Amino acid sequence: MTAPAHQPNSRPTTPLAGHVMDAILLAGAISAVVFGFSRWRSGVPEIDAQALGFAVPVLLVLGAGALITVRNPLRNELPSILGALLAVSVIVLDPDGPSLFPVWALLVPVVYLLVRRGDPLILPRAAITVWAGTAMVWANEPVDLGSSPYAQAFMGVALYVAVVLLLIHLWDRTHGIRTTRRLTPRAAVVAVVCVMYVALVIIALNLVADGRSWADAAAMTLIFLLALALAWVAGQFQRATATTAVLLEATRRSPWPVDEAEGILADLLARTIRTGNITFQDAPGGEDTLSVPVRPGRHVVIRRSSADQMFTREERALAAGMASFAYTAYLQDEREAKLVAEATTDDLTGLLVYSYWRAELAQAMARRRAGEHIAVVFIDLDHFKQFNEDYGHLAGDTVLAAIGRRLHSHSRQWRFARFGGDEFVGLGREVPGRAELDRQCAELTHLISEPISSGSEQLLASATVGRAMSTDPKDDVEALIGVADDDLRRRKRLRERQEAPADEEIVRSLLAGGVDVAYQPIVDLRTDEVTGWEALLRGSVGEYGPLEPIDLVAAAARLNALDAVTRSLGEQAIDLVEEASRRLDRRMTVAINVEHHQLRSDGDLLPWLIARADRVSCLIAVQLTERGGEPWTSTYTEVADTLSRHGVKIVLDDFGSGFSRLNSLATRQWDGVTLSRSLMVHGVRGPQLLRNLTAMLHDLGVPVTVEGLETAHQVDIARSAGAQFGQGIHLGGPAPAESVHRLVAGGNLHWQPSTNSWHARRNRGDG
Repeated sequence: MTAPAHQPNSRPTTPLAGHVMDAILLAGAISAVVFGFSRWRSGVPEIDAQALGFAVPVLLVLGAGALITVRNPLRNELPSILGALLAVSVIVLDPDGPSLFPVWALLVPVVYLLVRRGDPLILPRAAITVWAGTAMVWANEPVDLGSSPYAQAFMGVALYVAVVLLLIHLWDRTHGIRTTRRLTPRAAVVAVVCVMYVALVIIALNLVADGRSWADAAAMTLIFLLALALAWVAGQFQRATATTAVLLEATRRSPWPVDEAEGILADLLARTIRTGNITFQDAPGGEDTLSVPVRPGRHVVIRRSSADQMFTREERALAAGMASFAYTAYLQDEREAKLVAEATTDDLTGLLVYSYWRAELAQAMARRRAGEHIAVVFIDLDHFKQFNEDYGHLAGDTVLAAIGRRLHSHSRQWRFARFGGDEFVGLGREVPGRAELDRQCAELTHLISEPISSGSEQLLASATVGRAMSTDPKDDVEALIGVADDDLRRRKRLRERQEAPADEEIVRSLLAGGVDVAYQPIVDLRTDEVTGWEALLRGSVGEYGPLEPIDLVAAAARLNALDAVTRSLGEQAIDLVEEASRRLDRRMTVAINVEHHQLRSDGDLLPWLIARADRVSCLIAVQLTERGGEPWTSTYTEVADTLSRHGVKIVLDDFGSGFSRLNSLATRQWDGVTLSRSLMVHGVRGPQLLRNLTAMLHDLGVPVTVEGLETAHQVDIARSAGAQFGQGIHLGGPAPAESVHRLVAGGNLHWQPSTNSWHARRNRGDG
């Protein structure tokens, strides 16, 4: 039996009645001590030798009991038990009056300080014990039942227990604590055993006083102690057996179902730890509870009555071990959920992966209700390849992620997945008919076309939506998807015919002065300085506005006008970079993209390049793309060698993508190789491959440029791989001639991330 335990979670503030109760307890205890010492005015009380002979073994018993119970489940009962034993000793030592009572009363808080060190309620606990001892000692003065002092001792203990229980009840009520258990069975048994043992010691001492030998008295007390020890060992064995059985059951049921874990844990804890109640809550309990986390932000909290003992270290370890099963169940469920999400969800868009979506489609078609229409849509973003080239792949990822979020939250009627790249598929349930499907596809088109914020810019995207409807339960899944895909391609071809000008109109516009040039800086990664610019084709055609470079090149090639377009671009670019070289007093590089089939000795491009190279001081580099897979011929070698003799550098462009072949590196001694950005985005293998290719090219004596660098991290990778030069949005995006003039005029050739007007104009006009 103990004084009340603190419960901060159940009652964070003490009511006024509680403060009054605490004041009464402390005032009464102090008054009892002062009154007791007032009896010493005539002198310190005398104690005869027989009483001291009794006191020595009693104190030894108390010391042994303290050593045993400090590390025992009875630890919390120790102060009250010692208080009872000391009070009984006072009665025996001083049967004629309570003259030794104040000494005992001063020992009570000392015992509490030693045993319950750090307990915030030491004073109320000690005060309740002193009140009970006062009642025991003073009530025994008028009591005379014979067999003194044994009758007084037993009556005193009974009164002591009654007063403790009464005061605990009042303390709980005044502090707003509602508990039903006051005197636990274990505490009651301990109190009875202690009283019996004290009585046994008293009887043994009186036998010695009557002439019996000390050996007989000692044997009687030791036999009783041995019986107690055997009973304690038996209890511990029974407890260990029960605990082992519960742990085996917990192991057998592992892994626990996560939705049943709390119920299983509560059941097992109730069978192994004596509890008042078990709850699960977000925050841990107070210091008087046993709180163990069962998962992040969730705790099991075990409480006992304020009159019960505190939880032992062994009980806390057992509860933690039990809770670990629930924690493991949660972690396994979380890990499985994460694996399922990774297997079924696209990382970038948050939509389903295609394989999982297709399985859902097959299941929907197999389990459709009678008459249910199932729709499939195929979505393709328009001109997205050019979007990536203009703004960078990071901006492209931003657009894809935003569109994924919009599709995901669009309607519970639809389930979308990323098919790959910039294509998406959707599954619609219970679509009434074709007209409704067309209306919903128009909504999807509008949804995708809404502006997407990326930093300070507003990015725009557009999409074409193919569609298919299934009304027959016998329809094939792949056939339905194929119909939607075919409809998408048909709509894109129709849209391109409606939106795109004819080849003749494109070429006529370009040759009439419609060739625009965008300049992307080439940065020396060793010095972070701009060493030149790559000239990129741009062009607009009347009301159609800016067209994609790939469409411009294709139209010019089909009409055999690509050499003329290249010359128009080259004239502008060479003049600009030549002027920059003169103003900076250093030789800058201008890189011009040329297709393989333009390397002809009978064409107009070769003599023009030779003539310009002979007249300018800037360095001209011809970049030959490696994406088309066209084999290198002897004619190409002759033309390239001719250009080299006139100081034109021949660079292999975009190596590492498309149809790139290692034997291309052996066709000639290249003046440079530009490595594709695709090497930067293939996990850990990409950078490793980049390092290996760069090292190989260094061994061949070929300078390396890495393009498509969009982040500082990618620049660091390229630099650490040994690449001499870099290009990309992070180093400076494609910009009009005005930005080159400003850079040259400022004289600062150190690169800065590009925020040029070309991006702004393309951003507003590109869909």
